[in-house]
Amino acid sequence: MRGFTLIELLIISGIAVIIGTIGVLNLTGFRARNSLNLAVQELRANLRDAQQRSISQDQGLQWGIHLDASAGGDDFYKVFSGSSYAGGIVSKTLYLSPTLQFLSPAQGAADDIIFDKVTGNVPSAHGIIIALVDDNTASRSIAIPISGLINLLP
Repeated sequence: MRGFTLIELLIISGIAVIIGTIGVLNLTGFRARNSLNLAVQELRANLRDAQQRSISQDQGLQWGIHLDASAGGDDFYKVFSGSSYAGGIVSKTLYLSPTLQFLSPAQGAADDIIFDKVTGNVPSAHGIIIALVDDNTASRSIAIPISGLINLLP
């Protein structure tokens, strides 16, 4: 009668556990990177929307985005109308996933990107970097030069 020895069963079980662990870790990393890419695409779409609203002078106002890298909290951004965030009207607030954070603006800081009416330009260039909380090397950047052309950087 032929069968498997205890040592053979333990070796096969050990290999199965190692392969399963590697698979789960890769899936988790994939999900985090996918979440990062989706957040950047959503922010980029909201930037373009605010820019287009400024160009078309929606409600006769300028439009912009307020980025807030809350120290120790969930980072978020707000789409607003008006010539400044402080005096503007917020139309929506969007939070980054708890696994993501802004690297630029730096933690504890904020940045306002306000698009000019008609041209869609910005007074000064801006750079936005979103990264994974657990791995800052996994990041994506959005560059907004004075011309207002919103560029997604690799």
